[in-house]
Amino acid sequence: MQNQKKIYRLLLAVFMIFIAGFVSVEGAALGRDQKELYLLFEAIEMNYAPVFTTLLGQQIDVNGQLFTGTTPLHYAARFGRVAMCQGLINAGADVNAQNLCGETPLHEAASSGSFSCCKLLLQHHALVDLPNNEGKTPLMLAMQRGTSQNICDLLTKRGAVLLVRKKCGTTEHAADFSFVYKLTK
Repeated sequence: MQNQKKIYRLLLAVFMIFIAGFVSVEGAALGRDQKELYLLFEAIEMNYAPVFTTLLGQQIDVNGQLFTGTTPLHYAARFGRVAMCQGLINAGADVNAQNLCGETPLHEAASSGSFSCCKLLLQHHALVDLPNNEGKTPLMLAMQRGTSQNICDLLTKRGAVLLVRKKCGTTEHAADFSFVYKLTK
């Protein structure tokens, strides 16, 4: 039953992308690359590896963005798709790409509670203390959303600090968020 739902959603996505080729978006039809990118996002969300692998094999732009600046790696990290994150990184995805909110894939993984994705991104040199547009680091988002203590430990062991200077010059403590993080060193 679950696989039938996946296949139905995928077919619906393919149909919508096909139709989008005939419908103009702000006066211009979506190009082939944009259609493939939308299909890649759908395959990531549905965790449908065959389509994902096929698209990567077609040399799709793994750093392509949605209108929000979100890349496929942001999306895979948000959904905790470790194997897909690895595939995107192997294909040249930028682990430090920022969306319009200034968030990187590490922000997405930390705030959604994906320890494995956080670990993978850090192994590929994701910047641990890069703040988003609101001045929040991945550690701050993990703490604010109450995600795994293991993620907080991992981020601090990789150099995340509990004190961050915001763009406006004020200082914000990560410990001011929803729970108090105790360093276990």
